[in-house]
Amino acid sequence: MKRTVLILFLCASGLVACKDDTGTTVDTAAFQRWEELRGQGDLAGARAELEALRARQGNDPELAFRLGVTLEDMDDLAKAVVTYKDALKSFPESGKLWLALGRDYRALKRWDKARDALLKARELGV
Repeated sequence: MKRTVLILFLCASGLVACKDDTGTTVDTAAFQRWEELRGQGDLAGARAELEALRARQGNDPELAFRLGVTLEDMDDLAKAVVTYKDALKSFPESGKLWLALGRDYRALKRWDKARDALLKARELGV
């Protein structure tokens, strides 16, 4: 029990990298920096932080989701769609990415693609 609590604390504090639900290593410190930058309104800095992380570690569903959210905040829905679609090639079982993709397609009034993505998210339990 004590070991589990310690591991959870270290993951939450960003002192170590942890694995997400897909088994991919997540750099929690970089995600904390992203949250801080985004919270301060520095979207370009937040995007740069995630792009640098992706260059170091490769694509990952959580990273792609956060990058997509940042691009949405920057009003670049087309780039967010490309980001989600690219990540879904490697992680097709990520319901979170399918949901985000469907929402962006809906905002872009691409109704058929939005429906398909949202149905896939539902199929995956999101």
